[in-house]
Amino acid sequence: MPFLTVPESYTMISESKFQVPVEVLFNFLLSDGAFGFVDDFHTKCGDKEFSCSKWRTDEQGGLVRDVSFLHPIKIYLGAKFGTCQEVQKLRLYKNRRLVIQTSQSIGDAPYGDHFTVEGIWDVEQDSLDENCCDLRIYINVAFSKKTIFRGKIEQSTKDECREVFSLWIKLGHDLLKQEYDRSKGASSTPDSGVQPGATTNEESAVEVAVPVVSSSHDESGARSLIPPTQDHQQRTGRDPSITSTSQELWGSLSSYMRSRQLGPVLAMSLVALIILMQVTIIVLLTRPPQVQMDPHGIWTGSSGYSKESIEWVQKRLSLLSEEMQLAEAHMETMRREFAWLRSYLERLQRTRGST
Repeated sequence: MPFLTVPESYTMISESKFQVPVEVLFNFLLSDGAFGFVDDFHTKCGDKEFSCSKWRTDEQGGLVRDVSFLHPIKIYLGAKFGTCQEVQKLRLYKNRRLVIQTSQSIGDAPYGDHFTVEGIWDVEQDSLDENCCDLRIYINVAFSKKTIFRGKIEQSTKDECREVFSLWIKLGHDLLKQEYDRSKGASSTPDSGVQPGATTNEESAVEVAVPVVSSSHDESGARSLIPPTQDHQQRTGRDPSITSTSQELWGSLSSYMRSRQLGPVLAMSLVALIILMQVTIIVLLTRPPQVQMDPHGIWTGSSGYSKESIEWVQKRLSLLSEEMQLAEAHMETMRREFAWLRSYLERLQRTRGST
């Protein structure tokens, strides 16, 4: 199926212009031969147990591979690492356009079973310069279950991906510069003005274009591959087990109280216990979130802050406002529960006095 446009549900997270053709970028950063670069990238992200299969043909005539790793989770409670399983699919289109579509699921993370992180890596040859190409990275957080923390999860995922992809782009530029300097040093004509990797442009074009068309060459060479998409996806949702545990405890103690006729004593103990639990929840809810400033693209010079910076701050304000509303709603629920418990205790005391 031809790749026409990026769906509206996707958000562009990062973009960059590389001073090499599409074929060279692919060979050095995305192919099976670029495993060392990909492994180094994951190491710098703090990932563990990185594993990546070789590219293979799929039913649609493109390429596919599987990637797995453990990615650190930056939240207060829960597991320290999330298990990331990612499928990457590569397609080559007309006009030397390379598109990689990814789908990543995260295990061992709060609300990790509620969503998947989908990504699109769009590498397009510059129409005006044969030695340049443009990379644009988009993501979409696709939810399969409803959760009140959807906005929080979406924002934290985008922030995490923006940080991770910025690192990937920086490492990619550094590697291509090193390769260019190496080839320039070995060349007998240092003033030829060849761009990084351009000396291998024609050979690379053959190696990349053939795998997508010919499945036999695809299986033997395995030249065409994908950068690992990270979504790393950082989660900041809160575990609902605290609330459910409180409800179960309340039900069991109420039944025991009715059966044993120990109303006043147990009621007082229950009120104290619930207040203690609710105070603990308030502390967790009101704990200030970790706000990480994005160092990329914040300052544009003497003209002031960029439009992207203003949008980023607005999103953070919206996220904090949502958290405040959740905390206020929870406080209101606690007030109603406290009032009900107090009236219930008064009824128990009156019943005891009448008997």
